[in-house]
Amino acid sequence: TFNIKLNGTDITGLTSIVPSTAGSYTAATALNVVARGDQITIVADGTLVLVLDLGLTLDYTMQL
Repeated sequence: TFNIKLNGTDITGLTSIVPSTAGSYTAATALNVVARGDQITIVADGTLVLVLDLGLTLDYTMQL
Protein backbone atom coordinates (compact mmCIF):
# COMPACT_ATOMS: atom_id res chain seq x y z
CA THR A 1 0.00 0.00 0.00
CA PHE A 2 1.02 3.62 -0.16
CA ASN A 3 0.08 6.99 1.30
CA ILE A 4 -0.02 10.44 -0.26
CA LYS A 5 1.46 13.18 1.92
CA LEU A 6 1.31 16.96 1.74
CA ASN A 7 4.38 18.56 3.31
CA GLY A 8 5.03 15.37 5.28
CA THR A 9 1.47 14.97 6.63
CA ASP A 10 -0.87 12.22 5.46
CA ILE A 11 -3.73 13.52 3.32
CA THR A 12 -6.99 12.32 4.88
CA GLY A 13 -8.54 9.66 2.68
CA LEU A 14 -5.34 9.03 0.71
CA THR A 15 -3.70 6.52 3.03
CA SER A 16 -3.36 2.76 2.73
CA ILE A 17 -4.11 2.90 -1.00
CA VAL A 18 -3.80 -0.52 -2.62
CA PRO A 19 -2.22 -0.50 -6.10
CA SER A 20 -4.23 -2.21 -8.81
CA THR A 21 -3.38 -3.29 -12.34
CA ALA A 22 -6.94 -2.35 -13.33
CA GLY A 23 -6.55 1.21 -12.05
CA SER A 24 -8.61 2.90 -9.39
CA TYR A 25 -9.81 6.30 -8.18
CA THR A 26 -9.42 7.37 -4.57
CA ALA A 27 -10.66 10.74 -3.34
CA ALA A 28 -9.35 12.72 -0.39
CA THR A 29 -12.01 12.92 2.31
CA ALA A 30 -11.00 16.29 3.74
CA LEU A 31 -10.20 19.75 2.42
CA ASN A 32 -6.50 20.17 1.63
CA VAL A 33 -5.00 23.53 0.83
CA VAL A 34 -2.04 23.28 -1.50
CA ALA A 35 0.15 26.28 -2.20
CA ARG A 36 2.98 26.92 -4.63
CA GLY A 37 6.12 25.22 -3.33
CA ASP A 38 4.28 22.58 -1.26
CA GLN A 39 5.63 19.05 -1.50
CA ILE A 40 3.36 16.13 -2.40
CA THR A 41 4.98 12.73 -1.83
CA ILE A 42 4.06 9.09 -2.35
CA VAL A 43 5.21 6.92 0.55
CA ALA A 44 5.21 3.15 0.11
CA ASP A 45 4.34 1.09 3.18
CA GLY A 46 5.90 -2.28 3.87
CA THR A 47 9.26 -3.95 4.29
CA LEU A 48 9.69 -4.93 0.65
CA VAL A 49 8.22 -2.72 -2.02
CA LEU A 50 8.66 -3.20 -5.74
CA VAL A 51 6.72 -0.78 -7.89
CA LEU A 52 6.82 -1.10 -11.65
CA ASP A 53 5.11 1.32 -14.03
CA LEU A 54 3.33 3.28 -11.30
CA GLY A 55 1.10 5.93 -12.77
CA LEU A 56 -0.42 8.64 -10.61
CA THR A 57 -2.70 11.51 -11.58
CA LEU A 58 -3.75 14.23 -9.16
CA ASP A 59 -7.01 16.06 -9.83
CA TYR A 60 -7.78 19.27 -8.01
CA THR A 61 -10.45 21.92 -7.70
CA MET A 62 -9.55 25.62 -7.42
CA GLN A 63 -11.51 28.03 -5.31
CA LEU A 64 -11.17 31.68 -6.24
